[in-house]
Amino acid sequence: MENVQNKSLLEVLFNKIAHDAVEDFMKRIYFLISFILVILIVNNVFALEPYTPQKGNPERKAILNALREELKEFPFVVNYLKVKDNWAWIELSDPKYISETDSLLYKEKGKWMVKELVKPYYVDSLDKECVDVKACLYKRFQEKYPQAPADIFPKIDLERRQILNSLQQLHPELDIVFVVRYFKIKNGWAWIETDTRSHDGSSHYESIDALLHKEKGKWVVKHTRPCCGEWEEAPLERYKGY
Repeated sequence: MENVQNKSLLEVLFNKIAHDAVEDFMKRIYFLISFILVILIVNNVFALEPYTPQKGNPERKAILNALREELKEFPFVVNYLKVKDNWAWIELSDPKYISETDSLLYKEKGKWMVKELVKPYYVDSLDKECVDVKACLYKRFQEKYPQAPADIFPKIDLERRQILNSLQQLHPELDIVFVVRYFKIKNGWAWIETDTRSHDGSSHYESIDALLHKEKGKWVVKHTRPCCGEWEEAPLERYKGY
């Protein structure tokens, strides 16, 4: 009788140990599967985002080599580069001259190919309503190449058009459009640096850098800085709200 009881206790103990071991094993498996799924999801999310190959990256070198085959003058300074789904948008400037070249590239059979080049300071045939040359070019390329991911192109703030409309009023006698070099907006203030040109790209005017403030829903120019000039006073000291 005692042996039977001992055997029953051993069976219960063994079953308990086996159950705990199986439960612990299943928890470990569940954790491992969950960890792998999280990694896969994170990698997939990041893979959907456009990225910028850094200096020394083979892909960056391949993109620049493709451009070297198209451009007569090099080197250029890379101001912007985004890559996604075998498409790339790049913006280059010549450090010696006021000149810029933008390009859309596509990777075909493992090789980067230039689909099209454009020079924002000279391009003609802009839309009649165009004020912001860069924004118009991004729109044109997206319409011409709808398969290219839209997020490889720089994002344009919705307020930028209104700000440029205000700058146009500084020279209403000129057929003026803008190539924006720098733009920042915060707390109802905006700082913008632009080069100006005629609508057809045949004429170029003095650069305009400006500080603006939004008043009653309208952007008002507070200060302008002409090319190569000096501020009569420090505007950011005067307008500390910026």
